[in-house]
Amino acid sequence: QSRDLCAPSVAERSIGAHSSMCSGFSVKQVQVYPNDDVSSCTDAIQSQIAKRSTAHSPVKQSWNAYNTICRSILYKQQYEDSFRMLQKEPIFPYLNAMQGTSDGPEESASQNNRKAYLKMTRTEVAQDLAKRATKAVPELVNICRELSKVVGFTQIGVGPIKGTFEAEQKADRKYEGNILRVTDFCRAFIVLEDIPALLATIELVCISLGPSVRRIKLSTLKSGNESLPGGYRDCKINIDVSGHICEIQLHLSCMWDICDIEGYKCYSDWLEYPLVGCD
Repeated sequence: QSRDLCAPSVAERSIGAHSSMCSGFSVKQVQVYPNDDVSSCTDAIQSQIAKRSTAHSPVKQSWNAYNTICRSILYKQQYEDSFRMLQKEPIFPYLNAMQGTSDGPEESASQNNRKAYLKMTRTEVAQDLAKRATKAVPELVNICRELSKVVGFTQIGVGPIKGTFEAEQKADRKYEGNILRVTDFCRAFIVLEDIPALLATIELVCISLGPSVRRIKLSTLKSGNESLPGGYRDCKINIDVSGHICEIQLHLSCMWDICDIEGYKCYSDWLEYPLVGCD
């Protein structure tokens, strides 16, 4: 059964050893105050702890980075195991052989290059795209709700509008600085139980939205193709919503359930700590 759309934010999970690092500090050479001056004694202890915390912050940061890397490697292995199982499903060869709807040229999913943008800086263009994305959210929500009436979704939701700084970073990282190639300012996600539900959703999108569909990207779900950084695989659909290109992410539950909404955090961690040769 589907549930109403929400606007989940990507929560920051704490690394497991945060508290153990802090609890390891000891307080020495603290002056003992008379019983009637307990507050002064407490302040002195807290001051000593603060000094120790500052002195040990590089160690704490290193430990946090180590935990993040270990966690990222673990999730990548789990994603790879899940995809191996997915490829054993009888219907996977059909998905793997799909042609014509997947992985069109990147330019086909670019934002509209408006005349006004010629006189604007890249940051100003990004700000305008973010405003248009905000206006497109209600219609994108309605599209997802209509799809959910036909295909049973495990979970659906709409993510936060991509920030200007984040969008510019992505443009630099993936599109040689072209901000118009960033098509996920406005994005929704749908979690599907299995491959048949994924194929049914793709067919329904093509039939109901027609020319509004700019791209259906299936490449990471095909055997022999690279996954996203960190091992994740999904399907992305770009559609034109009132002149703004939005993104609908289709997730298979076998991949999604490994990290749930925290999957984006794992993806971001892998970009921050790219690991080579850890397979």
